[in-house]
Amino acid sequence: KIGAIVRPADWMRIGASFHTPSYYFTMRDNWSTNTFSNVYSLSGDFWFQGNAQSVDGEFRYRLTTPLRLIGSLGFIIKEIGFITGEYEYADYASSKFGASDYGFNPENEAINNIFLATHNLRFGTEWRVNKLSLRAGYAIYPSPYADNLNDGARTSFTGGIGYRAEKVAIEFAYVRSVENLDYYMYSYANPDLDIYIQPESVANEIISQNFVFSLRYFFQ
Repeated sequence: KIGAIVRPADWMRIGASFHTPSYYFTMRDNWSTNTFSNVYSLSGDFWFQGNAQSVDGEFRYRLTTPLRLIGSLGFIIKEIGFITGEYEYADYASSKFGASDYGFNPENEAINNIFLATHNLRFGTEWRVNKLSLRAGYAIYPSPYADNLNDGARTSFTGGIGYRAEKVAIEFAYVRSVENLDYYMYSYANPDLDIYIQPESVANEIISQNFVFSLRYFFQ
């Protein structure tokens, strides 16, 4: 990650940063199965019990996540507070898998067709009253899915309060995120028989809430 902040005036901050793609070179999946059976024989009038253990499977691969471009603008209101806005660009269609013994061509093509680039927006403000600080934030993350495949858009609301004395700082933050996703149990298509089955989707509203409490002590 690399970035810079420019202060053209005492009351303004302009920032820009570049985040390289993240490379996960040591992804690994391990799996195994163990099957148990309990079968009753009508002819012999007895129960047959058995089990079978598969060999352990392992697959090593790589994952690359998108680069990010970020620009920010902040306004300082004397000594009492500030207002900031941030723009982030991320192209999720550029994510890809790779492995030494498998090309991942169908998977990477599916990623390129399903996902798209997003333009994320984040806003925040903080106001100080003596030793007390009040904070609020709002973020918009548009859907990363192409062709209205799904919603996936997410909004976040943040609130916080902080108190700083000479040696101790206490802070509390609350983050509420709301995301809507459609879930399809199954789909089926057979062009030869002209059969296309797409069931109704199940609308899911995912709400996550995080509470953060921190205590800092300053040694002098």
